Amino acid sequence: VIHPACRHRFRALKYKGLYDALETVHNGDTRGVYTYWGYRGGAWERGNGIRIDHVMLEAAVADRLQGAGVHAHVRGWDTPSDHAPVWTRVRWGQ
Repeated sequence: VIHPACRHRFRALKYKGLYDALETVHNGDTRGVYTYWGYRGGAWERGNGIRIDHVMLEAAVADRLQGAGVHAHVRGWDTPSDHAPVWTRVRWGQ
């Protein structure tokens, strides 16, 4: 979340009690966890990405979070998107 207004609104989601799945799994340190690499300037090849895709969870779901990550390898495919999918694993039921 780059633009200041977007950052403000993203923080507002957290203030309302939502949890960022990747931050939760990485204990708040998501440095180097990217979901987007632009096509210009070799961003993918240089590891120069940003994280603009998020999975936000309410507390009851965050308590059951078993894992979260980014399928970054798909960005290296022959005809990739500039985004990589974010995934979560949540324990359901008892």
